[in-house]
Amino acid sequence: MNCPAPTATGFSVQGGHAEYLVAAAAETVLIPDGLAPELAAPVLCSGYTAWSALRAAEPQPAERVAVLGIGGLGHFALQFSRACGFETIAVTRSADKHAPAKELGADVVVADGAQLREAGGADVILVTGPSYRAASDLLQGLRVNGRVVLAGLDPAEPFTIPPVMAYPFFAQGQKVLGATHGGPRYLREALELVASGKVTPRVEAYPAERVAEAVEKVAKGDVRFRAVITY
Repeated sequence: MNCPAPTATGFSVQGGHAEYLVAAAAETVLIPDGLAPELAAPVLCSGYTAWSALRAAEPQPAERVAVLGIGGLGHFALQFSRACGFETIAVTRSADKHAPAKELGADVVVADGAQLREAGGADVILVTGPSYRAASDLLQGLRVNGRVVLAGLDPAEPFTIPPVMAYPFFAQGQKVLGATHGGPRYLREALELVASGKVTPRVEAYPAERVAEAVEKVAKGDVRFRAVITY
């Protein structure tokens, strides 16, 4: 991700559904023994991103981690945080996501920044959803020296610090970080957490002949967490 001229399958080059790929051995990571391919697959993107975001924040013992967005990225972030022993807060405005968030490891579920503040705030906020407006709102629940990590993209508007939050933000030493993929080490760590059973990807598996159906469901937003194509 730090290359001066990166290429990404499915974005700048074709081959997203290829069965084989030529790659430099030094840039590959072995899948742990016993880990099913359909569970390993989502770790290579969303799981890797979520784990890299948590690692970028460098949470310390007794700190609280909040996760905005309970989708493909967020369901990993909740589980990773919980697996590491952090008190974990899920942030979602969707009532139907409260129960799944608790199942994924959330100790508390809140709807917005005001509720996050009332719940005691968070030292780390992982933004895994596509709304930077919602992320900005959560600043009112960010603790002293807190870190906001942008792990998802908002295609509609930039991340901003509301004027009313500007003084507290710099006076309290808060930070905004960006994180995507943190190198092979982080990918290995994410895969090992899944292989250990501490984190379980939620997937909907489709055989290769149903790939069009899977793509259509993803485009419509009908896949709650992650769709996987099996070969």
